Amino acid sequence: AAEQQDENEEAGEDITASSSSSSYRAVFSHNKQYRWYLAAKFCQRLGETFVRIANLVAVQDLATGKEGSSLALLATYSLLPKVICSQFGGYLADRRDRRKLMIQLDVFAAIVSLLFLVALRFESLPLVFLATLLRSTVYSTYLPIENGIVPLLVPPDDLPTAVTITNWAHSGTTCLGGIVAGVTAADIGLDICYWIDCITYIASAFL
Repeated sequence: AAEQQDENEEAGEDITASSSSSSYRAVFSHNKQYRWYLAAKFCQRLGETFVRIANLVAVQDLATGKEGSSLALLATYSLLPKVICSQFGGYLADRRDRRKLMIQLDVFAAIVSLLFLVALRFESLPLVFLATLLRSTVYSTYLPIENGIVPLLVPPDDLPTAVTITNWAHSGTTCLGGIVAGVTAADIGLDICYWIDCITYIASAFL
């Protein structure tokens, strides 16, 4: 009897796993707009990770003798807009077309990436801080707009699975992007990191 119960439990686990796998495939196959959104999110998150790693290295390179205070300023300029702009992003999301807003913010983020390149060209730490402030403002405005878009792309029955996939994509891209960005910044150059960031945001806007 015990063996039969174990076999039934194993069979139940196999059915659950198979059903779960099928539901993930169904979300992808039945929701084209969600697939495009996920591809855009991958590009956007990859670029965001590249620029964060590149900024840390750039500040350490440019702030000779003042690395500690400069990194503290970088953190301040990165975090301050999150306190202010998240509310503004929510306000816009309730009153404007989310997709158009996300495209506009992606394009602006790509333009800001070029400002990082100018900062490197002239070895200007203040320009790095300015670009960081602008970029964080864009990202902080973008998040509340993006957070509410998944329910608009999938049916209610697919929403829990879609949210799970989105969270996996976010975490996985952050991990992968951090590794690749670190290698790129160390072995190839910071300018390549910012160009990749710019290209990924342009790709996200088109997707």
